[in-house]
Amino acid sequence: NGDSSHAEEYSLVDYLNAVLNRAEVPTFQPWVVKDISSYMQKIDLPQSSSANQSLLHNAGGGYDAVHVRRGDSLTTDQSILATEEYWVQQGYPARENKTDNIATSLSMYPTNFVPWMAYWEQFIAYNSNCNLQNDLMLVRKIYIATDDIRTVKSEIANLTSTNGPHFWTVCNKSVEFIFNP
Repeated sequence: NGDSSHAEEYSLVDYLNAVLNRAEVPTFQPWVVKDISSYMQKIDLPQSSSANQSLLHNAGGGYDAVHVRRGDSLTTDQSILATEEYWVQQGYPARENKTDNIATSLSMYPTNFVPWMAYWEQFIAYNSNCNLQNDLMLVRKIYIATDDIRTVKSEIANLTSTNGPHFWTVCNKSVEFIFNP
């Protein structure tokens, strides 16, 4: 029964939390741990089956994650400079007046952020060796953490319509992108 295993999981979480509290290790409140567990089930990310791995480690059969910086995370000078650097590498000119407001000077580029394609290319380069311990998975799940889900989904849809669904393949496995519910 799915309910009993769910209850057993909460019992284990409660037990581990109690042990950590007893050892005076800072932990989340039990209700936060349960909320996180519930959230993880909603977004359907595979959990590791290996006891010596973190719960969500890819080598244990889990998933990959990509943090796409957008929105208010682009208000820091460092993030804005990284965006400018990306566009300069793509052949666009650098700002001439380095004392200008950096945020407004990004308007000279096609977007004021690094496109999803740049993240995808880095992901492919990093995962090019295809040395996965769990080769039984038919689909490679990639969780995309971003505050601009709509734009990233749109970029993925546009690239899919241009290149076809097989464009999203890593190590001969199709890819499923997962966003916040």
